[in-house]
Amino acid sequence: MIVLRVLSELTNADEENIVLLQLTTADGLRSWTSSEDPMTPYYEPAQRAALLKATGGWPIVLNHLLKLAVKGYSPRQALAQLTNEIKGSEGVRLLEATGLTEAVALHTLMHQLVAEFDAPLPLDDLHELLQPDYPNIHFLLTALRRMNVLVNADAQGLAVEPILAAAWRHHGPR
Repeated sequence: MIVLRVLSELTNADEENIVLLQLTTADGLRSWTSSEDPMTPYYEPAQRAALLKATGGWPIVLNHLLKLAVKGYSPRQALAQLTNEIKGSEGVRLLEATGLTEAVALHTLMHQLVAEFDAPLPLDDLHELLQPDYPNIHFLLTALRRMNVLVNADAQGLAVEPILAAAWRHHGPR
Protein backbone atom coordinates (compact mmCIF):
# COMPACT_ATOMS: atom_id res chain seq x y z
CA MET A 1 0.00 0.00 0.00
CA ILE A 2 1.38 3.39 -1.04
CA VAL A 3 0.31 5.15 2.18
CA LEU A 4 2.21 2.66 4.35
CA ARG A 5 5.29 3.11 2.18
CA VAL A 6 5.07 6.91 2.51
CA LEU A 7 4.55 6.63 6.28
CA SER A 8 7.52 4.29 6.47
CA GLU A 9 9.68 6.74 4.52
CA LEU A 10 8.51 9.60 6.72
CA THR A 11 9.19 7.65 9.90
CA ASN A 12 12.52 6.17 8.89
CA ALA A 13 13.97 9.29 7.28
CA ASP A 14 17.16 10.65 8.73
CA GLU A 15 16.19 13.85 10.55
CA GLU A 16 19.30 15.59 9.23
CA ASN A 17 18.29 14.91 5.64
CA ILE A 18 14.57 15.63 5.78
CA VAL A 19 12.77 18.95 5.78
CA LEU A 20 9.54 18.75 7.74
CA LEU A 21 6.86 21.37 7.40
CA GLN A 22 6.33 23.18 10.66
CA LEU A 23 3.37 24.90 12.20
CA THR A 24 3.66 28.65 12.53
CA THR A 25 4.79 29.82 15.97
CA ALA A 26 4.01 33.03 17.83
CA ASP A 27 7.32 34.45 16.60
CA GLY A 28 6.49 33.40 13.06
CA LEU A 29 3.15 35.15 13.27
CA ARG A 30 4.89 38.33 14.35
CA SER A 31 6.78 38.37 11.05
CA TRP A 32 3.67 37.32 9.10
CA THR A 33 1.53 40.17 10.41
CA SER A 34 2.46 43.79 9.98
CA SER A 35 0.97 47.16 10.71
CA GLU A 36 0.47 47.87 7.00
CA ASP A 37 -1.65 45.09 5.48
CA PRO A 38 -5.00 43.28 5.87
CA MET A 39 -3.58 41.49 8.91
CA THR A 40 -3.00 44.77 10.76
CA PRO A 41 -5.66 43.93 13.40
CA TYR A 42 -3.55 40.90 14.38
CA TYR A 43 -0.35 42.89 14.85
CA GLU A 44 -0.73 43.25 18.61
CA PRO A 45 0.52 40.33 20.79
CA ALA A 46 -2.91 39.54 22.28
CA GLN A 47 -4.47 39.35 18.81
CA ARG A 48 -1.61 37.19 17.53
CA ALA A 49 -2.15 34.82 20.47
CA ALA A 50 -5.85 34.55 19.57
CA LEU A 51 -4.88 34.01 15.93
CA LEU A 52 -2.47 31.23 16.85
CA LYS A 53 -5.04 29.56 19.09
CA ALA A 54 -7.73 29.69 16.39
CA THR A 55 -5.51 28.47 13.55
CA GLY A 56 -3.17 26.09 15.34
CA GLY A 57 -0.44 27.63 13.22
CA TRP A 58 -1.54 25.63 10.17
CA PRO A 59 -0.49 27.63 7.07
CA ILE A 60 -3.60 26.58 5.11
CA VAL A 61 -5.84 27.86 7.93
CA LEU A 62 -3.83 31.09 8.25
CA ASN A 63 -4.21 31.67 4.52
CA HIS A 64 -7.96 31.19 4.82
CA LEU A 65 -8.08 33.69 7.68
CA LEU A 66 -6.18 36.16 5.49
CA LYS A 67 -8.91 35.78 2.87
CA LEU A 68 -11.51 36.60 5.52
CA ALA A 69 -9.49 39.66 6.59
CA VAL A 70 -9.28 40.86 2.98
CA LYS A 71 -13.07 40.51 2.76
CA GLY A 72 -13.32 42.98 5.65
CA TYR A 73 -14.07 40.67 8.57
CA SER A 74 -13.06 42.10 11.95
CA PRO A 75 -10.70 39.91 14.01
CA ARG A 76 -13.55 38.68 16.20
CA GLN A 77 -15.79 37.98 13.20
CA ALA A 78 -12.99 36.26 11.27
CA LEU A 79 -12.00 34.03 14.18
CA ALA A 80 -15.64 33.08 14.83
CA GLN A 81 -16.21 32.41 11.12
CA LEU A 82 -13.03 30.34 10.97
CA THR A 83 -14.13 28.23 13.95
CA ASN A 84 -17.41 27.52 12.16
CA GLU A 85 -15.68 26.76 8.88
CA ILE A 86 -13.30 24.27 10.55
CA LYS A 87 -16.50 22.34 11.30
CA GLY A 88 -17.26 22.54 7.58
CA SER A 89 -15.26 22.78 4.39
CA GLU A 90 -12.08 24.21 5.92
CA GLY A 91 -11.85 21.23 8.26
CA VAL A 92 -12.02 18.90 5.28
CA ARG A 93 -9.30 20.91 3.51
CA LEU A 94 -7.09 20.79 6.61
CA LEU A 95 -7.40 17.01 6.90
CA GLU A 96 -6.55 16.64 3.22
CA ALA A 97 -3.61 19.06 3.48
CA THR A 98 -2.09 17.19 6.42
CA GLY A 99 -2.30 13.89 4.57
CA LEU A 100 -4.58 12.32 7.17
CA THR A 101 -7.44 11.75 4.78
CA GLU A 102 -5.33 9.39 2.69
CA ALA A 103 -3.35 7.90 5.59
CA VAL A 104 -5.81 5.07 6.17
CA ALA A 105 -3.27 3.25 8.35
CA LEU A 106 -3.61 6.08 10.90
CA HIS A 107 -7.41 6.41 10.99
CA THR A 108 -8.17 3.98 13.82
CA LEU A 109 -5.40 5.44 15.97
CA MET A 110 -6.57 8.99 15.22
CA HIS A 111 -10.12 8.12 16.27
CA GLN A 112 -8.80 6.70 19.52
CA LEU A 113 -6.45 9.60 20.25
CA VAL A 114 -9.14 12.21 19.61
CA ALA A 115 -11.91 10.34 21.46
CA GLU A 116 -10.07 8.93 24.46
CA PHE A 117 -7.00 11.06 25.16
CA ASP A 118 -8.28 14.49 26.14
CA ALA A 119 -5.18 15.46 28.10
CA PRO A 120 -1.53 15.52 27.00
CA LEU A 121 0.51 12.44 27.84
CA PRO A 122 4.24 11.75 27.76
CA LEU A 123 5.38 9.74 24.76
CA ASP A 124 6.33 6.75 26.94
CA ASP A 125 2.83 6.66 28.43
CA LEU A 126 1.25 6.78 24.97
CA HIS A 127 3.47 3.88 23.90
CA GLU A 128 2.52 1.85 26.96
CA LEU A 129 -1.21 2.52 26.66
CA LEU A 130 -1.43 1.92 22.92
CA GLN A 131 1.08 -0.92 22.42
CA PRO A 132 -1.42 -3.73 23.07
CA ASP A 133 -3.67 -2.55 20.22
CA TYR A 134 -0.94 -1.31 17.89
CA PRO A 135 2.19 -3.48 17.70
CA ASN A 136 3.83 -0.84 15.47
CA ILE A 137 2.87 2.08 17.71
CA HIS A 138 6.33 3.66 17.64
CA PHE A 139 6.10 3.84 13.84
CA LEU A 140 2.58 5.33 13.96
CA LEU A 141 3.32 7.91 16.68
CA THR A 142 6.51 8.98 14.92
CA ALA A 143 4.55 9.50 11.70
CA LEU A 144 1.92 11.57 13.55
CA ARG A 145 4.59 13.70 15.19
CA ARG A 146 6.36 14.37 11.92
CA MET A 147 3.02 15.29 10.30
CA ASN A 148 2.43 17.86 13.11
CA VAL A 149 -0.68 15.94 14.13
CA LEU A 150 0.71 14.96 17.52
CA VAL A 151 2.35 18.02 19.08
CA ASN A 152 3.99 19.01 22.34
CA ALA A 153 1.05 20.42 24.27
CA ASP A 154 3.09 21.58 27.23
CA ALA A 155 5.40 20.06 29.81
CA GLN A 156 2.76 17.36 30.31
CA GLY A 157 3.39 15.70 26.97
CA LEU A 158 1.87 15.16 23.55
CA ALA A 159 -1.66 15.65 22.25
CA VAL A 160 -3.41 15.86 18.91
CA GLU A 161 -3.12 19.47 17.73
CA PRO A 162 -6.44 21.05 18.86
CA ILE A 163 -7.59 22.58 15.54
CA LEU A 164 -6.83 19.34 13.75
CA ALA A 165 -8.63 17.38 16.49
CA ALA A 166 -11.71 19.58 15.98
CA ALA A 167 -11.59 18.99 12.23
CA TRP A 168 -11.18 15.24 12.81
CA ARG A 169 -14.21 15.11 15.13
CA HIS A 170 -16.35 16.58 12.37
CA HIS A 171 -14.80 15.05 9.27
CA GLY A 172 -12.54 12.15 10.20
CA PRO A 173 -13.30 9.06 8.13
CA ARG A 174 -15.66 6.72 9.96
